[in-house]
Amino acid sequence: MFMRLFLFSILSLGAAFNAYAQSNYLEETVALESIYEMRARSVLNTFLRPHEYSVVVSAEIQQDPEKLKKYREDLDLRYLPGMPVPIDPQMAPANNVLHELKSRVEVTVVLNSSVSPEKEALIKKVLTSKLHIDESMGDSISIQRANLPSGDTPEKPQLLPELSWKMWALIILLSLLALAGLILVMNRRAQSQEPLPASASTNAIPPAPKGSSEELVEEREEDEFKIIDRLNKSRDQIYHLAVEYPQICTKALLEYFQEGHEEEVALLFETLGWETSRQLFDTLSPRVWGQVGHIVRERREQPAIDTYERAVSGAYQFLLSKVLEEGTYGDEKNPFQFLFKMPEKDLIRLLEKERPKNIALISLFSSTEQISGLLDHLDSKVQEQVILEASRLRSLPEKVVNSLASSLLSRLKQESTNKELRPDGPSVAANLMKALSPEKEFEIFDHLLKNNPEEAERLRRIRVQFVDIVRYPEEIVSEALEAFDADFLVKVLKGADEEARSIYLSLLPPKKARIVESDLSSSVIHFTPREIAESKRRFVNEVEQVLKRKKISLQEIWKQIDQSSEDDVTSVDFVA
Repeated sequence: MFMRLFLFSILSLGAAFNAYAQSNYLEETVALESIYEMRARSVLNTFLRPHEYSVVVSAEIQQDPEKLKKYREDLDLRYLPGMPVPIDPQMAPANNVLHELKSRVEVTVVLNSSVSPEKEALIKKVLTSKLHIDESMGDSISIQRANLPSGDTPEKPQLLPELSWKMWALIILLSLLALAGLILVMNRRAQSQEPLPASASTNAIPPAPKGSSEELVEEREEDEFKIIDRLNKSRDQIYHLAVEYPQICTKALLEYFQEGHEEEVALLFETLGWETSRQLFDTLSPRVWGQVGHIVRERREQPAIDTYERAVSGAYQFLLSKVLEEGTYGDEKNPFQFLFKMPEKDLIRLLEKERPKNIALISLFSSTEQISGLLDHLDSKVQEQVILEASRLRSLPEKVVNSLASSLLSRLKQESTNKELRPDGPSVAANLMKALSPEKEFEIFDHLLKNNPEEAERLRRIRVQFVDIVRYPEEIVSEALEAFDADFLVKVLKGADEEARSIYLSLLPPKKARIVESDLSSSVIHFTPREIAESKRRFVNEVEQVLKRKKISLQEIWKQIDQSSEDDVTSVDFVA
Protein backbone atom coordinates (compact mmCIF):
# COMPACT_ATOMS: atom_id res chain seq x y z
CA MET A 1 0.00 0.00 0.00
CA PHE A 2 2.82 2.39 0.87
CA MET A 3 4.63 1.58 -2.39
CA ARG A 4 1.49 2.47 -4.43
CA LEU A 5 1.20 5.83 -2.71
CA PHE A 6 4.88 6.52 -3.33
CA LEU A 7 4.63 5.73 -7.07
CA PHE A 8 1.44 7.80 -7.42
CA SER A 9 3.17 10.78 -5.79
CA ILE A 10 6.16 10.55 -8.16
CA LEU A 11 3.90 10.36 -11.27
CA SER A 12 1.81 13.31 -10.07
CA LEU A 13 4.92 15.45 -9.52
CA GLY A 14 6.27 14.57 -12.98
CA ALA A 15 2.99 15.48 -14.67
CA ALA A 16 2.79 18.75 -12.78
CA PHE A 17 6.38 19.63 -13.71
CA ASN A 18 5.72 18.85 -17.38
CA ALA A 19 2.59 21.01 -17.39
CA TYR A 20 4.51 23.83 -15.73
CA ALA A 21 7.31 23.63 -18.31
CA GLN A 22 4.84 23.69 -21.21
CA SER A 23 3.05 26.71 -19.74
CA ASN A 24 6.42 28.47 -19.36
CA TYR A 25 7.23 28.01 -23.07
CA LEU A 26 3.73 29.01 -24.25
CA GLU A 27 4.43 32.74 -23.84
CA GLU A 28 7.65 32.53 -25.91
CA THR A 29 5.91 30.50 -28.62
CA VAL A 30 3.13 33.09 -28.93
CA ALA A 31 5.71 35.93 -29.09
CA LEU A 32 7.66 34.18 -31.87
CA GLU A 33 4.47 33.49 -33.85
CA SER A 34 3.47 37.18 -33.52
CA ILE A 35 6.83 38.32 -34.96
CA TYR A 36 6.52 36.03 -37.97
CA GLU A 37 2.88 37.03 -38.51
CA MET A 38 3.80 40.75 -38.51
CA ARG A 39 6.52 40.14 -41.11
CA ALA A 40 4.19 38.05 -43.25
CA ARG A 41 1.48 40.69 -43.16
CA SER A 42 3.97 43.43 -44.13
CA VAL A 43 4.75 41.43 -47.29
CA LEU A 44 1.12 40.54 -48.09
CA ASN A 45 -0.06 44.13 -47.64
CA THR A 46 2.33 45.11 -50.45
CA PHE A 47 0.43 42.96 -52.96
CA LEU A 48 -3.09 42.45 -51.56
CA ARG A 49 -5.82 44.16 -49.63
CA PRO A 50 -6.44 43.04 -46.03
CA HIS A 51 -9.71 41.26 -46.92
CA GLU A 52 -8.06 39.26 -49.75
CA TYR A 53 -5.96 37.05 -47.49
CA SER A 54 -5.62 35.45 -44.07
CA VAL A 55 -2.40 34.23 -42.46
CA VAL A 56 -1.81 31.75 -39.63
CA VAL A 57 1.62 31.04 -38.10
CA SER A 58 2.45 28.00 -35.98
CA ALA A 59 5.88 27.82 -34.32
CA GLU A 60 7.72 25.33 -32.14
CA ILE A 61 10.64 26.23 -29.89
CA GLN A 62 13.37 24.26 -28.17
CA GLN A 63 12.80 23.69 -24.47
CA ASP A 64 16.14 25.03 -23.26
CA PRO A 65 15.92 26.41 -19.67
CA GLU A 66 19.17 28.41 -19.92
CA LYS A 67 18.15 30.25 -23.11
CA LEU A 68 14.67 30.81 -21.66
CA LYS A 69 16.23 32.41 -18.58
CA LYS A 70 18.46 34.64 -20.74
CA TYR A 71 15.49 35.71 -22.88
CA ARG A 72 13.45 36.72 -19.84
CA GLU A 73 16.37 38.65 -18.36
CA ASP A 74 16.80 40.61 -21.63
CA LEU A 75 13.05 41.18 -21.73
CA ASP A 76 13.09 42.56 -18.17
CA LEU A 77 15.99 44.91 -19.06
CA ARG A 78 13.87 46.34 -21.88
CA TYR A 79 11.36 47.80 -19.42
CA LEU A 80 13.78 49.17 -16.79
CA PRO A 81 13.09 52.82 -15.80
CA GLY A 82 15.17 55.21 -17.87
CA MET A 83 15.92 52.71 -20.64
CA PRO A 84 14.72 53.67 -24.19
CA VAL A 85 11.89 51.56 -25.54
CA PRO A 86 12.42 50.50 -29.21
CA ILE A 87 9.82 51.81 -31.62
CA ASP A 88 9.66 48.51 -33.50
CA PRO A 89 9.00 45.50 -31.17
CA GLN A 90 10.72 43.23 -33.70
CA MET A 91 14.01 45.11 -33.16
CA ALA A 92 14.18 44.34 -29.39
CA PRO A 93 17.53 42.77 -28.37
CA ALA A 94 15.70 39.94 -26.52
CA ASN A 95 14.33 38.68 -29.85
CA ASN A 96 17.81 37.40 -30.81
CA VAL A 97 17.57 34.75 -28.05
CA LEU A 98 13.96 34.08 -29.04
CA HIS A 99 15.02 33.28 -32.63
CA GLU A 100 17.70 30.92 -31.27
CA LEU A 101 14.95 28.99 -29.43
CA LYS A 102 13.03 28.44 -32.71
CA SER A 103 12.77 24.81 -33.76
CA ARG A 104 10.45 25.05 -36.75
CA VAL A 105 7.77 27.35 -38.12
CA GLU A 106 4.77 26.70 -40.35
CA VAL A 107 3.10 29.58 -42.25
CA THR A 108 -0.33 29.01 -43.77
CA VAL A 109 -1.71 31.67 -46.11
CA VAL A 110 -5.33 31.56 -47.25
CA LEU A 111 -5.88 33.60 -50.42
CA ASN A 112 -9.12 34.71 -51.96
CA SER A 113 -10.17 32.82 -55.08
CA SER A 114 -9.90 36.01 -57.15
CA VAL A 115 -6.11 36.26 -56.67
CA SER A 116 -4.24 35.25 -59.85
CA PRO A 117 -1.84 32.24 -59.86
CA GLU A 118 1.04 34.51 -60.99
CA LYS A 119 0.58 36.72 -57.95
CA GLU A 120 0.32 33.61 -55.75
CA ALA A 121 3.72 32.36 -56.96
CA LEU A 122 5.22 35.83 -56.48
CA ILE A 123 3.83 36.07 -52.93
CA LYS A 124 5.25 32.66 -51.99
CA LYS A 125 8.67 33.60 -53.35
CA VAL A 126 8.80 36.93 -51.50
CA LEU A 127 7.49 35.36 -48.25
CA THR A 128 10.18 32.68 -48.38
CA SER A 129 12.85 35.37 -48.77
CA LYS A 130 11.40 37.75 -46.16
CA LEU A 131 10.74 35.13 -43.44
CA HIS A 132 13.99 33.22 -44.14
CA ILE A 133 12.13 29.90 -44.49
CA ASP A 134 14.52 26.92 -44.39
CA GLU A 135 12.78 23.71 -45.45
CA SER A 136 15.79 21.65 -44.33
CA MET A 137 15.07 22.77 -40.74
CA GLY A 138 11.42 21.75 -41.01
CA ASP A 139 10.04 25.23 -41.96
CA SER A 140 7.22 25.34 -44.49
CA ILE A 141 4.86 27.69 -46.31
CA SER A 142 1.51 26.49 -47.61
CA ILE A 143 -0.98 28.54 -49.62
CA GLN A 144 -4.66 27.60 -49.72
CA ARG A 145 -7.63 29.03 -51.66
CA ALA A 146 -11.03 30.01 -50.30
CA ASN A 147 -13.88 32.42 -50.93
CA LEU A 148 -13.13 35.02 -48.29
CA PRO A 149 -15.80 37.54 -47.29
CA SER A 150 -15.39 40.99 -48.83
CA GLY A 151 -14.25 43.89 -46.68
CA ASP A 152 -17.41 45.93 -47.29
CA THR A 153 -20.20 45.12 -44.81
CA PRO A 154 -23.65 45.98 -46.13
CA GLU A 155 -25.45 48.61 -44.18
CA LYS A 156 -28.73 47.60 -42.61
CA PRO A 157 -31.64 49.52 -44.12
CA GLN A 158 -33.39 51.80 -41.71
CA LEU A 159 -37.07 50.99 -41.23
CA LEU A 160 -39.51 53.81 -41.80
CA PRO A 161 -41.87 54.59 -38.96
CA GLU A 162 -45.48 53.48 -39.39
CA LEU A 163 -47.78 56.25 -40.62
CA SER A 164 -50.76 57.28 -38.54
CA TRP A 165 -54.24 58.03 -39.96
CA LYS A 166 -53.54 61.77 -39.67
CA MET A 167 -50.44 61.44 -41.83
CA TRP A 168 -52.34 59.46 -44.46
CA ALA A 169 -55.06 62.10 -44.56
CA LEU A 170 -52.47 64.85 -45.03
CA ILE A 171 -50.77 62.91 -47.86
CA ILE A 172 -54.08 62.40 -49.69
CA LEU A 173 -55.00 66.09 -49.31
CA LEU A 174 -51.64 67.28 -50.66
CA SER A 175 -51.86 64.85 -53.59
CA LEU A 176 -55.26 66.17 -54.57
CA LEU A 177 -54.03 69.77 -54.37
CA ALA A 178 -50.97 68.96 -56.51
CA LEU A 179 -53.14 67.21 -59.11
CA ALA A 180 -55.57 70.15 -59.27
CA GLY A 181 -52.67 72.62 -59.70
CA LEU A 182 -51.15 70.50 -62.49
CA ILE A 183 -54.48 70.34 -64.37
CA LEU A 184 -54.91 74.12 -64.04
CA VAL A 185 -51.40 74.83 -65.41
CA MET A 186 -51.89 72.46 -68.37
CA ASN A 187 -55.23 74.11 -69.30
CA ARG A 188 -53.70 77.61 -69.26
CA ARG A 189 -50.73 76.51 -71.39
CA ALA A 190 -53.05 74.85 -73.91
CA GLN A 191 -55.16 77.99 -74.21
CA SER A 192 -52.13 80.31 -74.69
CA GLN A 193 -50.51 78.22 -77.49
CA GLU A 194 -51.78 78.38 -81.06
CA PRO A 195 -52.10 75.15 -83.08
CA LEU A 196 -49.09 74.47 -85.32
CA PRO A 197 -49.59 74.07 -89.09
CA ALA A 198 -49.56 70.58 -90.55
CA SER A 199 -46.24 71.12 -92.42
CA ALA A 200 -44.48 72.18 -89.20
CA SER A 201 -45.83 69.20 -87.29
CA THR A 202 -44.71 66.71 -89.93
CA ASN A 203 -41.20 68.18 -90.20
CA ALA A 204 -40.65 68.40 -86.46
CA ILE A 205 -37.27 67.15 -85.25
CA PRO A 206 -37.52 64.29 -82.74
CA PRO A 207 -36.17 65.21 -79.28
CA ALA A 208 -32.78 63.93 -78.26
CA PRO A 209 -32.75 61.02 -75.83
CA LYS A 210 -32.64 62.20 -72.24
CA GLY A 211 -29.92 61.21 -69.88
CA SER A 212 -27.30 60.39 -72.56
CA SER A 213 -24.92 63.19 -71.50
CA GLU A 214 -25.42 62.38 -67.82
CA GLU A 215 -24.51 58.73 -68.43
CA LEU A 216 -21.34 59.76 -70.24
CA VAL A 217 -20.33 62.01 -67.35
CA GLU A 218 -20.95 59.22 -64.85
CA GLU A 219 -18.88 56.78 -66.91
CA ARG A 220 -15.99 59.26 -67.13
CA GLU A 221 -16.07 59.88 -63.38
CA GLU A 222 -16.09 56.14 -62.69
CA ASP A 223 -13.12 55.56 -65.02
CA GLU A 224 -11.24 58.42 -63.37
CA PHE A 225 -11.83 56.93 -59.92
CA LYS A 226 -10.45 53.59 -61.12
CA ILE A 227 -7.33 55.28 -62.54
CA ILE A 228 -6.75 57.18 -59.28
CA ASP A 229 -7.14 53.95 -57.32
CA ARG A 230 -4.55 52.17 -59.48
CA LEU A 231 -2.22 55.18 -59.20
CA ASN A 232 -2.41 55.18 -55.40
CA LYS A 233 -1.74 51.43 -55.25
CA SER A 234 1.35 51.69 -57.47
CA ARG A 235 2.62 54.68 -55.49
CA ASP A 236 2.26 52.87 -52.14
CA GLN A 237 3.96 49.75 -53.51
CA ILE A 238 6.93 51.79 -54.78
CA TYR A 239 7.21 53.46 -51.39
CA HIS A 240 7.32 50.09 -49.59
CA LEU A 241 9.93 48.72 -52.02
CA ALA A 242 12.14 51.82 -51.66
CA VAL A 243 11.99 51.63 -47.86
CA GLU A 244 12.73 47.88 -47.80
CA TYR A 245 15.41 47.86 -50.55
CA PRO A 246 16.80 51.45 -50.81
CA GLN A 247 20.07 50.61 -52.60
CA ILE A 248 18.53 48.27 -55.18
CA CYS A 249 15.65 50.66 -55.91
CA THR A 250 17.95 53.68 -56.29
CA LYS A 251 20.22 51.78 -58.67
CA ALA A 252 17.22 50.46 -60.64
CA LEU A 253 15.62 53.91 -60.88
CA LEU A 254 18.87 55.36 -62.23
CA GLU A 255 19.00 52.60 -64.85
CA TYR A 256 15.33 53.29 -65.73
CA PHE A 257 16.16 57.00 -66.07
CA GLN A 258 19.14 56.33 -68.35
CA GLU A 259 17.02 54.12 -70.63
CA GLY A 260 15.07 57.18 -71.76
CA HIS A 261 12.29 57.35 -69.15
CA GLU A 262 13.17 60.81 -67.82
CA GLU A 263 9.58 62.10 -68.09
CA GLU A 264 8.23 59.02 -66.26
CA VAL A 265 10.71 59.49 -63.42
CA ALA A 266 9.73 63.16 -63.09
CA LEU A 267 6.05 62.17 -62.88
CA LEU A 268 6.93 59.50 -60.28
CA PHE A 269 8.73 62.05 -58.09
CA GLU A 270 5.82 64.45 -58.43
CA THR A 271 3.37 61.70 -57.36
CA LEU A 272 5.46 60.63 -54.37
CA GLY A 273 6.16 64.22 -53.37
CA TRP A 274 9.47 66.00 -53.92
CA GLU A 275 10.57 65.86 -50.28
CA THR A 276 9.69 62.17 -49.97
CA SER A 277 11.51 61.41 -53.23
CA ARG A 278 14.62 63.20 -51.95
CA GLN A 279 14.58 61.02 -48.82
CA LEU A 280 13.90 57.73 -50.62
CA PHE A 281 16.44 58.23 -53.44
CA ASP A 282 18.98 60.46 -51.68
CA THR A 283 22.01 58.91 -53.44
CA LEU A 284 20.94 59.95 -56.94
CA SER A 285 23.50 62.27 -58.50
CA PRO A 286 22.86 66.04 -58.80
CA ARG A 287 22.86 65.63 -62.61
CA VAL A 288 19.76 63.44 -62.43
CA TRP A 289 17.94 65.91 -60.19
CA GLY A 290 19.02 68.73 -62.49
CA GLN A 291 17.59 66.98 -65.55
CA VAL A 292 14.35 66.26 -63.68
CA GLY A 293 14.10 69.93 -62.71
CA HIS A 294 14.67 70.94 -66.33
CA ILE A 295 11.85 68.63 -67.46
CA VAL A 296 9.43 70.14 -64.94
CA ARG A 297 10.48 73.69 -65.87
CA GLU A 298 10.00 73.10 -69.61
CA ARG A 299 6.57 71.48 -69.17
CA ARG A 300 3.92 73.57 -70.90
CA GLU A 301 0.75 71.91 -69.58
CA GLN A 302 -0.28 69.68 -66.69
CA PRO A 303 -0.32 65.97 -67.67
CA ALA A 304 -3.57 64.02 -67.42
CA ILE A 305 -4.22 61.63 -64.54
CA ASP A 306 -3.91 58.57 -66.78
CA THR A 307 -0.43 59.77 -67.83
CA TYR A 308 0.61 59.79 -64.18
CA GLU A 309 -0.86 56.31 -63.71
CA ARG A 310 1.01 54.84 -66.70
CA ALA A 311 4.30 56.42 -65.58
CA VAL A 312 4.05 55.24 -61.96
CA SER A 313 2.84 51.77 -62.95
CA GLY A 314 5.73 51.33 -65.42
CA ALA A 315 8.28 52.47 -62.83
CA TYR A 316 6.82 50.07 -60.26
CA GLN A 317 7.05 47.09 -62.61
CA PHE A 318 10.68 47.93 -63.39
CA LEU A 319 11.65 48.35 -59.72
CA LEU A 320 9.83 45.17 -58.71
CA SER A 321 11.64 43.15 -61.38
CA LYS A 322 14.99 44.44 -60.12
CA VAL A 323 14.10 43.70 -56.49
CA LEU A 324 13.07 40.14 -57.37
CA GLU A 325 16.23 39.72 -59.43
CA GLU A 326 18.76 41.15 -56.96
CA GLY A 327 17.02 41.19 -53.57
CA THR A 328 16.94 37.48 -52.77
CA TYR A 329 19.52 37.89 -50.00
CA GLY A 330 18.50 41.35 -48.87
CA ASP A 331 19.52 44.84 -49.91
CA GLU A 332 22.97 45.79 -51.11
CA LYS A 333 25.39 47.49 -48.72
CA ASN A 334 27.51 50.37 -49.95
CA PRO A 335 30.27 51.49 -47.51
CA PHE A 336 30.81 54.66 -49.59
CA GLN A 337 27.16 55.71 -49.64
CA PHE A 338 27.91 58.87 -47.60
CA LEU A 339 30.14 60.18 -50.42
CA PHE A 340 27.33 60.46 -52.94
CA LYS A 341 25.09 62.34 -50.52
CA MET A 342 27.63 65.19 -50.47
CA PRO A 343 27.47 68.19 -52.80
CA GLU A 344 29.50 67.62 -55.94
CA LYS A 345 31.99 70.40 -55.13
CA ASP A 346 32.71 68.97 -51.66
CA LEU A 347 33.10 65.45 -53.09
CA ILE A 348 35.62 66.63 -55.71
CA ARG A 349 37.59 68.56 -53.08
CA LEU A 350 37.65 65.47 -50.82
CA LEU A 351 38.90 63.13 -53.54
CA GLU A 352 41.19 65.43 -55.53
CA LYS A 353 44.26 64.31 -53.51
CA GLU A 354 43.20 60.67 -53.26
CA ARG A 355 45.28 57.94 -54.92
CA PRO A 356 43.97 56.57 -58.24
CA LYS A 357 43.82 53.08 -56.73
CA ASN A 358 41.39 54.26 -54.04
CA ILE A 359 39.24 56.07 -56.60
CA ALA A 360 39.10 52.85 -58.65
CA LEU A 361 37.99 51.02 -55.50
CA ILE A 362 35.21 53.56 -54.91
CA SER A 363 34.04 53.09 -58.51
CA LEU A 364 33.18 49.45 -57.71
CA PHE A 365 30.43 50.67 -55.38
CA SER A 366 29.10 53.53 -57.53
CA SER A 367 26.88 53.80 -60.56
CA THR A 368 28.06 54.86 -64.02
CA GLU A 369 26.43 58.28 -63.58
CA GLN A 370 28.14 58.87 -60.23
CA ILE A 371 31.66 57.84 -61.28
CA SER A 372 31.44 59.70 -64.61
CA GLY A 373 30.56 62.92 -62.78
CA LEU A 374 33.64 62.41 -60.61
CA LEU A 375 36.05 61.51 -63.42
CA ASP A 376 35.03 64.55 -65.49
CA HIS A 377 36.71 66.84 -62.92
CA LEU A 378 39.98 64.88 -62.76
CA ASP A 379 43.11 65.38 -64.84
CA SER A 380 43.42 63.20 -67.94
CA LYS A 381 46.51 61.48 -66.52
CA VAL A 382 44.66 60.70 -63.31
CA GLN A 383 41.73 59.34 -65.34
CA GLU A 384 44.08 56.96 -67.19
CA GLN A 385 45.62 55.78 -63.90
CA VAL A 386 42.16 55.19 -62.38
CA ILE A 387 41.11 53.08 -65.39
CA LEU A 388 44.39 51.15 -65.24
CA GLU A 389 44.00 50.43 -61.51
CA ALA A 390 40.37 49.35 -62.04
CA SER A 391 41.45 46.84 -64.69
CA ARG A 392 43.94 45.31 -62.24
CA LEU A 393 41.35 44.61 -59.53
CA ARG A 394 40.82 40.87 -59.04
CA SER A 395 40.04 40.15 -55.40
CA LEU A 396 39.71 42.57 -52.53
CA PRO A 397 39.49 41.92 -48.75
CA GLU A 398 36.51 43.53 -47.07
CA LYS A 399 38.89 44.94 -44.45
CA VAL A 400 40.56 47.16 -47.07
CA VAL A 401 37.19 48.55 -48.22
CA ASN A 402 36.06 49.35 -44.68
CA SER A 403 39.43 50.93 -43.88
CA LEU A 404 39.22 53.27 -46.89
CA ALA A 405 35.62 54.18 -46.05
CA SER A 406 36.58 54.96 -42.43
CA SER A 407 39.54 57.08 -43.58
CA LEU A 408 37.38 59.15 -45.96
CA LEU A 409 34.72 59.60 -43.30
CA SER A 410 37.26 60.85 -40.75
CA ARG A 411 38.72 63.28 -43.31
CA LEU A 412 35.22 64.52 -44.08
CA LYS A 413 34.53 65.16 -40.38
CA GLN A 414 37.86 66.96 -40.02
CA GLU A 415 37.19 69.18 -43.05
CA SER A 416 33.71 69.97 -41.78
CA THR A 417 35.15 71.25 -38.49
CA ASN A 418 37.84 73.32 -40.28
CA LYS A 419 35.70 74.27 -43.23
CA GLU A 420 36.57 77.45 -45.10
CA LEU A 421 34.00 79.67 -46.75
CA ARG A 422 34.90 80.56 -50.33
CA PRO A 423 32.30 83.08 -51.41
CA ASP A 424 32.12 84.34 -54.97
CA GLY A 425 32.73 88.03 -54.31
CA PRO A 426 31.59 89.48 -57.65
CA SER A 427 28.37 87.42 -57.57
CA VAL A 428 27.60 88.64 -54.05
CA ALA A 429 28.29 92.23 -55.07
CA ALA A 430 26.06 91.90 -58.16
CA ASN A 431 23.19 90.58 -56.02
CA LEU A 432 23.64 93.41 -53.54
CA MET A 433 23.51 95.99 -56.32
CA LYS A 434 20.38 94.36 -57.71
CA ALA A 435 18.74 94.76 -54.29
CA LEU A 436 19.31 98.53 -54.40
CA SER A 437 17.09 101.01 -56.19
CA PRO A 438 17.76 101.38 -59.96
CA GLU A 439 19.13 104.92 -59.52
CA LYS A 440 21.58 103.81 -56.83
CA GLU A 441 22.68 100.75 -58.81
CA PHE A 442 23.63 102.74 -61.94
CA GLU A 443 25.27 105.44 -59.82
CA ILE A 444 27.49 102.90 -58.00
CA PHE A 445 28.48 101.15 -61.23
CA ASP A 446 29.40 104.46 -62.90
CA HIS A 447 31.53 105.29 -59.86
CA LEU A 448 33.28 101.88 -60.10
CA LEU A 449 33.97 102.41 -63.80
CA LYS A 450 35.79 105.66 -63.03
CA ASN A 451 37.59 104.79 -59.78
CA ASN A 452 37.91 100.96 -59.74
CA PRO A 453 37.75 99.61 -63.30
CA GLU A 454 39.04 96.14 -62.34
CA GLU A 455 36.12 95.48 -60.00
CA ALA A 456 33.70 96.93 -62.56
CA GLU A 457 35.12 94.53 -65.15
CA ARG A 458 34.39 91.56 -62.84
CA LEU A 459 30.84 92.76 -62.16
CA ARG A 460 29.94 93.28 -65.83
CA ARG A 461 30.89 89.65 -66.53
CA ILE A 462 28.60 88.37 -63.76
CA ARG A 463 25.47 90.45 -64.46
CA VAL A 464 24.24 92.38 -67.48
CA GLN A 465 24.99 96.10 -67.22
CA PHE A 466 23.09 98.67 -69.27
CA VAL A 467 26.19 100.42 -70.63
CA ASP A 468 27.43 97.10 -72.10
CA ILE A 469 24.25 96.04 -73.94
CA VAL A 470 25.17 98.13 -76.97
CA ARG A 471 28.22 95.84 -77.43
CA TYR A 472 26.17 92.60 -77.32
CA PRO A 473 25.34 90.65 -80.53
CA GLU A 474 22.67 92.33 -82.65
CA GLU A 475 20.20 89.41 -82.60
CA ILE A 476 20.03 89.50 -78.79
CA VAL A 477 19.59 93.28 -78.58
CA SER A 478 16.98 93.28 -81.38
CA GLU A 479 14.89 90.61 -79.65
CA ALA A 480 14.97 92.60 -76.40
CA LEU A 481 13.96 95.82 -78.21
CA GLU A 482 10.95 94.09 -79.82
CA ALA A 483 9.44 93.49 -76.37
CA PHE A 484 8.82 97.22 -75.73
CA ASP A 485 6.86 99.98 -77.42
CA ALA A 486 8.25 103.31 -78.66
CA ASP A 487 7.30 105.31 -75.54
CA PHE A 488 9.24 102.95 -73.28
CA LEU A 489 12.32 102.99 -75.53
CA VAL A 490 12.35 106.80 -75.40
CA LYS A 491 12.80 106.52 -71.60
CA VAL A 492 15.54 103.93 -72.02
CA LEU A 493 17.56 105.99 -74.53
CA LYS A 494 17.02 109.34 -72.81
CA GLY A 495 20.41 110.64 -71.74
CA ALA A 496 22.39 108.08 -73.77
CA ASP A 497 25.26 109.27 -75.97
CA GLU A 498 24.79 109.74 -79.72
CA GLU A 499 26.77 106.65 -80.71
CA ALA A 500 24.68 104.33 -78.50
CA ARG A 501 21.45 105.95 -79.73
CA SER A 502 22.35 105.45 -83.37
CA ILE A 503 23.16 101.74 -82.76
CA TYR A 504 19.86 101.10 -80.96
CA LEU A 505 17.84 103.01 -83.59
CA SER A 506 19.49 101.05 -86.39
CA LEU A 507 18.19 97.81 -84.84
CA LEU A 508 14.55 99.05 -84.73
CA PRO A 509 12.03 98.90 -87.59
CA PRO A 510 12.23 102.14 -89.67
CA LYS A 511 8.85 103.52 -88.62
CA LYS A 512 9.41 102.77 -84.93
CA ALA A 513 12.93 104.23 -85.12
CA ARG A 514 11.62 107.53 -86.56
CA ILE A 515 9.04 107.83 -83.74
CA VAL A 516 11.67 107.23 -81.05
CA GLU A 517 14.16 109.62 -82.68
CA SER A 518 11.50 112.34 -82.97
CA ASP A 519 10.51 112.02 -79.29
CA LEU A 520 14.14 112.04 -78.16
CA SER A 521 14.80 115.33 -80.00
CA SER A 522 11.61 116.93 -78.65
CA SER A 523 12.08 119.52 -75.93
CA VAL A 524 8.57 119.02 -74.57
CA ILE A 525 8.99 115.39 -73.35
CA HIS A 526 10.75 115.11 -69.99
CA PHE A 527 11.28 112.21 -67.56
CA THR A 528 12.45 112.05 -63.98
CA PRO A 529 15.78 110.30 -63.19
CA ARG A 530 13.82 107.61 -61.34
CA GLU A 531 11.65 106.83 -64.39
CA ILE A 532 14.73 106.57 -66.62
CA ALA A 533 16.56 104.29 -64.15
CA GLU A 534 13.54 101.99 -63.73
CA SER A 535 13.16 101.71 -67.51
CA LYS A 536 16.82 100.82 -67.92
CA ARG A 537 16.53 98.09 -65.26
CA ARG A 538 13.49 96.60 -67.02
CA PHE A 539 15.43 96.58 -70.28
CA VAL A 540 18.40 94.87 -68.55
CA ASN A 541 16.04 92.21 -67.13
CA GLU A 542 14.60 91.58 -70.60
CA VAL A 543 18.08 91.09 -72.06
CA GLU A 544 18.81 88.53 -69.31
CA GLN A 545 15.59 86.69 -70.19
CA VAL A 546 16.60 86.61 -73.87
CA LEU A 547 19.96 85.08 -72.94
CA LYS A 548 18.18 82.53 -70.76
CA ARG A 549 15.75 81.56 -73.54
CA LYS A 550 18.60 81.16 -76.00
CA LYS A 551 20.64 79.27 -73.36
CA ILE A 552 23.61 81.62 -73.81
CA SER A 553 25.75 82.48 -70.80
CA LEU A 554 27.14 85.93 -70.16
CA GLN A 555 30.66 84.48 -70.29
CA GLU A 556 30.06 83.35 -73.89
CA ILE A 557 28.89 86.87 -74.80
CA TRP A 558 32.05 88.39 -73.37
CA LYS A 559 34.20 85.84 -75.19
CA GLN A 560 32.67 87.06 -78.46
CA ILE A 561 33.21 90.70 -77.44
CA ASP A 562 36.83 90.08 -76.46
CA GLN A 563 37.46 88.17 -79.69
CA SER A 564 35.99 90.94 -81.83
CA SER A 565 38.10 93.50 -79.94
CA GLU A 566 41.26 91.49 -80.62
CA ASP A 567 40.34 91.23 -84.30
CA ASP A 568 39.84 95.01 -84.48
CA VAL A 569 43.22 95.64 -82.85
CA THR A 570 44.91 93.22 -85.24
CA SER A 571 43.37 94.88 -88.28
CA VAL A 572 44.45 98.35 -87.06
CA ASP A 573 48.03 97.15 -86.54
CA PHE A 574 48.04 95.63 -90.00
CA VAL A 575 46.89 98.89 -91.60
CA ALA A 576 49.49 100.86 -89.67
